[in-house]
Amino acid sequence: MRIFLSFLISILPCLAHAVPDCEAIYQHALKNTNLKALTERARYLETADATCIKTGMFDVWLAAEYMDAGDNQKAIETAQNALKRQKQARPNLLQVIAQAHLNQGKTEQAENLARDIAVEFPNYVPNLYFLMQFSTKKQDWKQAKIYVDKIHSIEPTALSYLGLATIYHQLDRHTETVDYVYKALAMEPQRIVKVTGILEAIFSLVLLDRRPEATELARRHMAANPNWRDNKTFARAAFELGLVK
Repeated sequence: MRIFLSFLISILPCLAHAVPDCEAIYQHALKNTNLKALTERARYLETADATCIKTGMFDVWLAAEYMDAGDNQKAIETAQNALKRQKQARPNLLQVIAQAHLNQGKTEQAENLARDIAVEFPNYVPNLYFLMQFSTKKQDWKQAKIYVDKIHSIEPTALSYLGLATIYHQLDRHTETVDYVYKALAMEPQRIVKVTGILEAIFSLVLLDRRPEATELARRHMAANPNWRDNKTFARAAFELGLVK
């Protein structure tokens, strides 16, 4: 969930910088070792400065802290109250609510809200990733492709290239799958540590009869990720490629 929060923070830097004092309060809470429990940090933020609870991104941070602490209902209430008071960071706040619904097991409610967000904010990338997850879970690869193609057209990043790879592999577009992973690694070599996209490229390379490349890519992942055995599918692929016995 911390990744989700970091993503929300990163997409509105100008808004965050518009309230430096509130951002400083948030950063202080993150670094405060006395706030050992996540709920303590959320409560600290809620009482640190009342003026911050009207600024948009501070409400997002607060709601996300409650969600990280496992209190999804409090996260929803925090985001909903913020939406009643102001319009700043509206897509972010709605996204927190959608994620909290999903965490509560309210899958249909979460997906419906995500669709509503897409209508109001069609280029809001975190929500497009969120919708892509639903399509992926349903194995609706054609719809997932629509989302990932749009994501990449808006923000062509290493992450979006890996997203393309995961979906295009499922559509049997293996040459493109491999190309996308290589482009992602060229942009951000550290992405090799994660198996997402890498695994699909390995399988695509084997299907393309490019087994030496598949072996080398698997070897690179193993060198970067000491926990590679945790992914049973990758571990099996490494065995089939002769990298382990």
